[in-house]
Amino acid sequence: MNGVPEAAWAYALREVPQTSQLMVTATPEQARRLAAELSCWRPQTTICTFLSSGETPYTRLSAEPRALQSRMGLLTQLALGTQPSVIVTDAQAIGRRLPAPEHIECQCRLLAPGDHVERSQFLKLLQSAGYYAAPRTEEPGTFSARGSVIDLWPPNDPKPSRLDFFGDELESIREIDPGLQRSGAKKDLFALGPARLIEPGPDLAQSSRSKLLELGEQQKLPSESVRQTLDRLSAGIQDPLLQALEPVLLPLRGPLLDWLSKETKVVLCDPEGIDRELDGIDQRFFSGYEKLIDEALASSPESHRVERAELWRRLKSSNPLLITQRSPGETQNINGLDDMVARLRLTPESDEDRLLPLAKQIQRWRREGYLPIMLSPPGRQERLRQRLNGLGLGLRNLATQTVVDWSGCQPQDTSAHLWLGEGRQSTGFVDHQRKRVLLVEHELLGRRRSSQAKAHRKRFRASLDQLNPGDLVVHIDFGIAAYQGLTRRIIDGITMDFLQLNFRGEDKVFVPVERVSVLRRYDGGGRPKLDKIGGTSWQNRRKKVRRGLLEMAHRLAQTQARRQRSRVSPIPHPGSLMEDFDAGFPHELTADQESAVEAIIKDLESAVPMDRLLCGDVGFGKTEVALRASFAAVASGQQVAILCPTTVLCHQHLRTFRNRLGRFGIRVEGVSRLTTSAQLRQIEADLKAGKIEVIIGTHRLLNPQFSYQSLGLLVVDEEQRFGVKHKERLKELKAGVNILTMTATPIPRTLQFALLGLRQLSVIETPPTNRRSVRTALAPYHDHLVQEVIERELHRGGQIFFLHNRVRTLPGIAHHLQGLVPQAKIEVAHGQMKPERLEEAMIRFTDGDVDLLVCTSIIEAGLDIERANTILIDRADHFGLTQLHQIRGRVGRRSERGYCYLLIRKSEAALSDQARERLDALQRFAHLGAGFQVARADLEQRGSGNLLGEDQSGQVAQVGIDLYLDLLAEALAQVQGTGSDLTDRLDLKLGRSAVIPHAFLPDAAERLALYEHIGRLQNDQEIEALEDELTDTYGRLPDEVDALFMAARIRWRAMPMQLAMLQAVRTKSNRWSLMAGFHTETTPIQAQDLVNWVRNSENRCHLTKSGRIVHDPADQEGKDSAELLLGFVNQLKGLLPKGEKSGP
Repeated sequence: MNGVPEAAWAYALREVPQTSQLMVTATPEQARRLAAELSCWRPQTTICTFLSSGETPYTRLSAEPRALQSRMGLLTQLALGTQPSVIVTDAQAIGRRLPAPEHIECQCRLLAPGDHVERSQFLKLLQSAGYYAAPRTEEPGTFSARGSVIDLWPPNDPKPSRLDFFGDELESIREIDPGLQRSGAKKDLFALGPARLIEPGPDLAQSSRSKLLELGEQQKLPSESVRQTLDRLSAGIQDPLLQALEPVLLPLRGPLLDWLSKETKVVLCDPEGIDRELDGIDQRFFSGYEKLIDEALASSPESHRVERAELWRRLKSSNPLLITQRSPGETQNINGLDDMVARLRLTPESDEDRLLPLAKQIQRWRREGYLPIMLSPPGRQERLRQRLNGLGLGLRNLATQTVVDWSGCQPQDTSAHLWLGEGRQSTGFVDHQRKRVLLVEHELLGRRRSSQAKAHRKRFRASLDQLNPGDLVVHIDFGIAAYQGLTRRIIDGITMDFLQLNFRGEDKVFVPVERVSVLRRYDGGGRPKLDKIGGTSWQNRRKKVRRGLLEMAHRLAQTQARRQRSRVSPIPHPGSLMEDFDAGFPHELTADQESAVEAIIKDLESAVPMDRLLCGDVGFGKTEVALRASFAAVASGQQVAILCPTTVLCHQHLRTFRNRLGRFGIRVEGVSRLTTSAQLRQIEADLKAGKIEVIIGTHRLLNPQFSYQSLGLLVVDEEQRFGVKHKERLKELKAGVNILTMTATPIPRTLQFALLGLRQLSVIETPPTNRRSVRTALAPYHDHLVQEVIERELHRGGQIFFLHNRVRTLPGIAHHLQGLVPQAKIEVAHGQMKPERLEEAMIRFTDGDVDLLVCTSIIEAGLDIERANTILIDRADHFGLTQLHQIRGRVGRRSERGYCYLLIRKSEAALSDQARERLDALQRFAHLGAGFQVARADLEQRGSGNLLGEDQSGQVAQVGIDLYLDLLAEALAQVQGTGSDLTDRLDLKLGRSAVIPHAFLPDAAERLALYEHIGRLQNDQEIEALEDELTDTYGRLPDEVDALFMAARIRWRAMPMQLAMLQAVRTKSNRWSLMAGFHTETTPIQAQDLVNWVRNSENRCHLTKSGRIVHDPADQEGKDSAELLLGFVNQLKGLLPKGEKSGP
């Protein structure tokens, strides 16, 4: 096939006879794209990939997980005798030498429900097959064992599976969602293949010892270096450099072609491109080998790869189908849309600027007899229709929805100009011979994101499961202690778990896990002295903090009351206008975004000024929420001011807001250092006259020279970046204005106000679909590492940031990097550049004309580059924690995995304690939505102090952050007259073992986390939901865990009565006696009501001298102590005054 551009490869291959096919592209990115697009044209065909990750085996980087999964998954299928209809591979992968199929087959196993599987042996089998144990099965090649359940993700499966055992019998196999970790459809058969080709261990070290020693002699390496390699191999360490030794450690033979049936049809997509890539691969292999052999053991390139000429001979001998990109000497029958996309990019200011020229081109095609189809992602067709309505395109839906097919168009329908379909295609094209046009929505009109199920909310409060022995905790009664771990004891025949706390001297306190709520993790800066049991120091400190907080609470309440009394003009819901705005909006809101928008619109409709903090991780869509709020304000005739910390972010917001709001005739202007003096004077005048509805600016916007006709909404983006002087000016602007503050990592004072309810809080924790966390690694700077990281990203078609925060030495760094990677197109960007030069650099990088941007922290906020997926931060120890989190957020903003390398120019041992804490925290909080936890860690490291002052080194050190906030909340409740509950003080003795067995959950941190989670449950719905989740995740719940849930049911029912103690005791007559005691000062139950209830109990109850109730239930047949206690509490709830019986 001649003259087929890459955009139309899948289209051209749709009609190839349905035999087994091997399609070869030059790069792994092309192969991934082709496989994805083929499913759009051949939805019933089984399509698999066999990909390289672009780097050579001589790298110090671990194999890219997705590429490894594709290779091991396909090899497992082939070894088990199943060849997919289509295999898509790349030039490097097709030339890779592989072991014989028998090597994989002997490691495969087929399992079905009812099979007898010795569980302990099965876990050993997984480890020998290269699987890693992990708390959650979120990556291929991992497994987790909990209770009777083993979660497992073989590379040959698209999703992990849950194997539920009953003893050694495999009871069921179910597919699970890797994000939610919840199970789905049952499976009748489970194929288990190895997770990697090499699994290091003593056996492999012994069998390959002589070969490695011989290789070391050939390379003239020191014997110590060879010995270290053997030691690491024997110890089972998965060293990335083992890739360089595959030919020594494995019986490698020929390429993938040897594994396929002889009838397989080979398709070569762009043979010239494949040949160029093979030439480059040879150069990279030999270059990598030459660099490595002086430092480490490595096999030669020819032992890893089939020689280039031999590979071409094998490929051509199969009479391959050739697809070339150009038609030599002929008119091109199929063209891409690059020119058209480029023209549309020249007018990006609004949707209308794009849509009108596009509509004219579509109508022109239709007049010439072409049939244009536009594709949107599945589920977006109706939204696309709304977006295109009113352009005179006579929109029609394709008759066939499962496959793109022009037979679904009706050429005789002259009023129809554009047919809408669904499918995933990267780029569009025009087939002039058949008069067909394929348009892709995101290529021409911008990319959309789909929503997903709401993620589990992570709390800001530090979870106790993060505790390690030796960490400090605060006991609300006894003070600061050192946590020593979980310990198990048997008391009166009942098994109980305790948290052991060591106080000063030899004092120890054992806290029952059901009373874990009396503990707080200590995070107050430094390491204070431990308190002494029986001493007065703790009580005095707590009283002092309480007195200070009570005074503060009065001032806070007065501040809050003043704001509540002030008034603004209500901003009504825009009604149908908002629907029109939504129809032109280029993203679908996630569940959290929708909740935030609803809350903000409700706030704006009130006459009380809004003061809301919108906290969402980088790239989670805060700007989209601000757009909705701004549109509502402008629709009501009020102005909007948006404050940004950097010129780059201001410029991006300006383009975004103009694009979204321009079609409604809303004027949006920007103020930054890119703004000329003449423009600035005009903007000042027009803003004062009300001719500008939305103004976006940096701190220059805070200049008193700017005045407004009717400012109704102030949006502050990344407020942690503004200094004290700027915030003083902000206070003046805030008077009588609705405020929306947006941040991924709020400054401590802002966060404290939100946590205490002194300002409204909205949290966006739902990441966009297919978003993956950014992998974060700390490493000493080394040219080899930097070169390999950059080359790896380039080979997967991505872009790279290299951040060096010294303007003076930035050009030298760029020159040095150019020498390391000569093929990379490099650009420099920093804040001291001329404005027009900086803007040009950013636009070139945004448009993909630059591979590597060498820059300062000017890119910290604002850039959203789809292909930028790797960032290297030079001298990372010189940055703040929240700053590093923002910088890391520049990459991994789509479905590709992002990588962040924290480079240091000194040894880790030489780092300061504060720098080490920051870098450790950034690596620890690398999961999606970690912004709140980063803010928490920053709060811990910087201190909290007085909410109303600027000093951040105050009273929090006395009691720790968590207890400090609790005491302040208690003081506010006292000032506001809302009271406080004493649920934490309930001493519950269930009369039976209520623990999490070690065998059910071996990891102590996970057990502690589960104890804490159960302790937070506050109603039957939450309890049942967690029971269902645990049963689904861990299998059958042991009786002891059932007892924990029964205790949770009792606790939340006892909460409104404010019980002090509740226990079940076995009497000599082998009956259960139940006892309850109250916090007499605060219980709402009246003493006389209690006495009357006892009198009417038919001698089943009596009151002790201390005021406790003793109850002897009549019907104890077949009931355990927990059931009896639950019934007892339900009876006592009947004594509550009317209106308080529902519980919390």
